[in-house]
Amino acid sequence: MPHTIAESLFRTLLDAFPASRAYPPAFFEQDPMPPLVVHYLERTLHDRLERDVAHLSTAPEGWFDEQHPDVQDAYRRLKQTLHRHARIPAGVWADTLRDAVRRVTAYLVEPVPTLTAFVFEEGDGPRSVLTILHRLDYFHAYTYLHEAVKAYVEHKGVHELERDRFAGILRHIDRQMTQDYDPDAWVVLLRPLYDLVRGVPGLEAGVPPGLLARFFAEKGQAEMQQRLEARAAERDTPVSTEALRSLLAGPPAPAAPAAPPDRPAASVRPVAAPPAAPPAAPPAAPSVAPEAGGAVPLWKRFQQQGSSAASSAPPAAPPRVVPGGPPAAPAPPRWQQFQGRPGGDPPSRAAGPVASPAGAPPLEALEATLFGDRGARNRELFVKHLFGGSLAEYERVLRRLQAAPDWKQASQLIAQDVFRKQQVNIYSEPAVAFTDAIEAYFRHA
Repeated sequence: MPHTIAESLFRTLLDAFPASRAYPPAFFEQDPMPPLVVHYLERTLHDRLERDVAHLSTAPEGWFDEQHPDVQDAYRRLKQTLHRHARIPAGVWADTLRDAVRRVTAYLVEPVPTLTAFVFEEGDGPRSVLTILHRLDYFHAYTYLHEAVKAYVEHKGVHELERDRFAGILRHIDRQMTQDYDPDAWVVLLRPLYDLVRGVPGLEAGVPPGLLARFFAEKGQAEMQQRLEARAAERDTPVSTEALRSLLAGPPAPAAPAAPPDRPAASVRPVAAPPAAPPAAPPAAPSVAPEAGGAVPLWKRFQQQGSSAASSAPPAAPPRVVPGGPPAAPAPPRWQQFQGRPGGDPPSRAAGPVASPAGAPPLEALEATLFGDRGARNRELFVKHLFGGSLAEYERVLRRLQAAPDWKQASQLIAQDVFRKQQVNIYSEPAVAFTDAIEAYFRHA
């Protein structure tokens, strides 16, 4: 099914970008080319150009001094010029575009086997870490997988990985990071796939249930897979994000029977069935303490918070029935922890209070309005990853967002003043968190 959808998307894109001319990046970055396909094409073009330049710089030994500063400067200027005029030739455009669409589509549905096949497509022998990380960079979604591999090789000090070990690390992390997702979190994770298939005729409203079933099967989510397969058997029509939320939520739990009048009602906290345990796999990339002053990737933050709590507390006991007592508050799932924790570390001084325009509410009040209870807990994260480290730019954009009349204009402002201006990966965790928080503000306004 991914192949069929990819072929349909390829045909649509080929109509918009016919193979009658060469395409420099500025042209294939235009609509309706999906951003993830653009990124793959850019990496393909860059790598091909690097290989060609390397061939140009190889000359017969001894005929001139290759190390002379003038020669090195000439190579540097030649390389810069070639990059400015790089393009994908008309003769290979169709094949290159088809490869990009197929790979990206497969990755969004089944990232682990797709990445494994892509990294080891030239054979099953070990691959160097540099080669692996370079190949991972072709794909610009599910970045927690990339961070997991980086953390693993850094911690283990390895210089190469074999195919089975690489696939095992990815599968373990993919299932571990998503095992406690709720319906909203799954919808966020699936946003790149929904954005991609929107360009396929007939799929503007959503993703086929069979394709979603394969996605959840890869994550080890057997119950969700079965619900989607049942939906496909009943009616094989695209599943919108709202329909997906309903399917994932499942039928409401039956109400507890009323207690006899002479006994107090028991307060019981319902317990969700645990997700299916993944098959045996290599250990996940360990939680690695950052170097002094270094940034901690989001997925490491999740893991460190979870592992530190686990090491300092005994295993959780089953919930107890407390007559007349309030239900125990459930622990937040791992995916939500990046949104900040009550009692967590305060923002750093670098992201502390700033002077607000005369007559305007302070930044803290503005954050509380737009982000709700999370307030300033994500300030440092957003400033660093979305605003180039500029607290002033962060505040300026928040004030413009508060003044926007609706979500449509707010989303355009985010695209223009944040994602495009700062060259942000729109599917990174900070970008998704920021966008979702602002959308929720307008949805509940």
